[in-house]
Amino acid sequence: QRYTTNICMGTKLFEEAGFPPKMLVLGENLRFTSVYKKSTNKNFHKLNEKRNILLPLTFSYNLALDLFLKVNDVLEDISIYNIWIRNHPLLLKKEITVMLEKVGIENYNFLDDGIIQDWLPQINALISIGASITILEAVVLGIPVIRVIPDQDIFYDPFHWPDYPLSPVSKTAEIRDQLSLIDKMVKINPDTFSNIGKEVQEAYFTEPNEENLKVFL
Repeated sequence: QRYTTNICMGTKLFEEAGFPPKMLVLGENLRFTSVYKKSTNKNFHKLNEKRNILLPLTFSYNLALDLFLKVNDVLEDISIYNIWIRNHPLLLKKEITVMLEKVGIENYNFLDDGIIQDWLPQINALISIGASITILEAVVLGIPVIRVIPDQDIFYDPFHWPDYPLSPVSKTAEIRDQLSLIDKMVKINPDTFSNIGKEVQEAYFTEPNEENLKVFL
């Protein structure tokens, strides 16, 4: 019997949990195959154009409200961003719409069509309140990701990378600072986040091929 894992920490986490080390085998990434697709978007970092910010919602209305309140405070007086929202299957769109109205967010679009991976290449930045693998997929694609720590809930962050220039933040001023930092970094080197994404992909995801799939035999 063998236990197969493909998480970034390898087998270490399972060994610490008491799994027999000799039975642990590093496996391949069979689910998130979109991370191997090269982005065809040439407008990621055109700083003179309007930019698209994606808010991927998770399973909680409370987390959605927390995110909306902070993003509205950050972007209230800024007109260079389009707000795109990807709803979660557990949340009713009608309830989210009412919530947006109460918060005061007026200019936004729901990304209802297709799968989230179809939209990611059109995104300039992603702001997430956690509990979403989209964080990791966006990082791999070279999309700057701002992770927002919720005020009254647990922060589920699937991404751990000590050298990532955008650390998790909780205050609106910090989110605003990170948006400015993204602009500054991209002006210096447009490939900054793409280069990080390549490193993260290699560390987190092993692309399946005929040879390494033998681990499941």
